[in-house]
Amino acid sequence: MPKRGGKRVKKRTHVAATDETEAQADATGQPIPRSMVIRAPKTSLPHTLQVLQMELRKVMSPYTAQKLKERRYNTLKDYTHVATLMKVTHLLLLAPGGKRKVDRVEAAAAGGEAEGASMAGAGALLKIGRMPQGPTLTLRVTRYSLCRQVRLGQKRSYDVKALYEHPPLVVLNNFGSTDGASCAAPAVAAHLKLMRITFQNMFPPLDVASVRLADCRRVVLFHYDKDTESVEMRHYCIRATPVAVSKPVKRVLLSSSKALPDLGHLGDISDWLLGGGGDGDLSESEAEEAGSRVVLPQKVRGRGNQAGQTSAVKLSELGPRVTMTLFKVERGLCEGDVMFHALESKTPAEVAAQRARKSEAEGLKRKRREEQEANVAKKQDAEEAKRAAKRGRREAREAAVAAAQTEAAAGRLHTLRQKDGGDGDDDDDDGDY
Repeated sequence: MPKRGGKRVKKRTHVAATDETEAQADATGQPIPRSMVIRAPKTSLPHTLQVLQMELRKVMSPYTAQKLKERRYNTLKDYTHVATLMKVTHLLLLAPGGKRKVDRVEAAAAGGEAEGASMAGAGALLKIGRMPQGPTLTLRVTRYSLCRQVRLGQKRSYDVKALYEHPPLVVLNNFGSTDGASCAAPAVAAHLKLMRITFQNMFPPLDVASVRLADCRRVVLFHYDKDTESVEMRHYCIRATPVAVSKPVKRVLLSSSKALPDLGHLGDISDWLLGGGGDGDLSESEAEEAGSRVVLPQKVRGRGNQAGQTSAVKLSELGPRVTMTLFKVERGLCEGDVMFHALESKTPAEVAAQRARKSEAEGLKRKRREEQEANVAKKQDAEEAKRAAKRGRREAREAAVAAAQTEAAAGRLHTLRQKDGGDGDDDDDDGDY
């Protein structure tokens, strides 16, 4: 029914406006990186890994399957078929691992967990595959902390739904020189370069010339530790706070209408606004982030963050924290030749022998498949010939029955005419009438 006193506005059927990043990608012709975070087929994840899976989907937002429903009977082919139709570029598979004991000091350092001394799922596997033909990186998750564990160690946590409306920025640290670096830079290992390219291509690229600061709300950091050969993943949100005003004025800017200060005991508002001076009027966060003050070239989300104003930019960790180690790289999508293995090393002769055995096994499999197809075709021909013979016998039997019925009908007609006194000749039997 129409709304009384006004015009009815349909909201549920309205199509959302196209995102600027997607429109820009359509204009340039480059596809937007899209991902699917699923568990490995025919496996079951413990509760903590299930929560980690959902949090990884939030990290990959908004271009990910956030509400994907998984079934136990789903196979990898099902996901790859759907991913091809949905233009998914990366497939992230999470598989369970073993269990190890972690003391309370290590658990607190990992994220402030205070509700148990054991971390279930440590040693889980995270496979990152490029659709549709690979390669696939297999990383072992050695330690992780969920978002709730990260928030326990924070004085003021910050997490709103609007943060996940735009893709995050990607920061790669200590992965070696980029393609545009000088030739004097040391050589980077092939697997390290592949890992850097994979992490970078999982998120939409950043166009510095046309980017809007209001859309830069999150940062995903990948740090490579050369000593332990592990990758640390951190997830932060970007916050800007005006610093060119006093602390009471900032309290008014950052507070809602319901949280305005009580001025009933003051004679004039200037007594509250000019109650102090100097650096004592700045908030604690400003004193800590005094070196990160910048003049905003554009308007940024948050009250008081206008263009041309001075604001303090700081990072607040959202979580999760993940520490992982690369130990295998496959050429295809979860299959194919092993291009890198951290635990095993083979000589060229062993690699050639392995490829020969694999090609022989594939040839034998192909031969068996061809034999099976030939046997199936032979059985189908035999069944068709049998059905054709059966059809011919049925048609012959039906023809014989029809001929017998015709002959019987002719005999009965002849008998009836003889009983009437005729000799069967219609020309001579005129009848005595």
